[in-house]
Amino acid sequence: MKRRQLLASTCLAIGGLSGCTNLPSVGLNEKTKIGESQSFEGVVVTPEHYVTAQEVTLQLGNNQKKVASESGASILLTKLKISHEGDSEQQFPTTLAQDTIDLYYDGDQVDEGGMLVQSAKRLKVGDKTIMPYSTALYEADATGGVYPGTEVSGWLFNEVASNFTPTDLFLHIVWNMQIVGDEGETVQKWQYTDDAEIPIDQMEDEESTIVL
Repeated sequence: MKRRQLLASTCLAIGGLSGCTNLPSVGLNEKTKIGESQSFEGVVVTPEHYVTAQEVTLQLGNNQKKVASESGASILLTKLKISHEGDSEQQFPTTLAQDTIDLYYDGDQVDEGGMLVQSAKRLKVGDKTIMPYSTALYEADATGGVYPGTEVSGWLFNEVASNFTPTDLFLHIVWNMQIVGDEGETVQKWQYTDDAEIPIDQMEDEESTIVL
């Protein structure tokens, strides 16, 4: 399994292990950065900012579990906001579908880290409580079709090398994912930058991040 500088990637949803692939070239917007919005058929997607940390606590019902980054790595948390501003039923991107929301580093897809945090309802980072993006989708009943006015906001979880270069790191979202081939797919892409990172003490302490 290829790791390069990124060691592992764990989206907060069901996931398996996958190899690295070349970065898709369909529908990419090379200039869009974290903090900026892109839309697809009335659905507006904004990765707002990101945070790096060395440890998070998973809240699993009445239990808690601390997760520390591997030696030489940092935990990367990316705040993702999705809103439906169109006029017909649509589907939001989900971490439940393999390769729909992915992280790329220096042109290679980051390997998924498995099921480490899939059951977490909340995460604790320092003294901040945040909601995983997959949990936000579930609690908003937005894992299937959604209608105009629906908004979901939550955090993606990844683990990266502590010395990663932000401008070589990209988040991409695939619309109309195909089982075979990529004809008909649209890929949106966001580049990480130094100024999109915020300190932990500026994170929103959010028990609920869903607006309907």
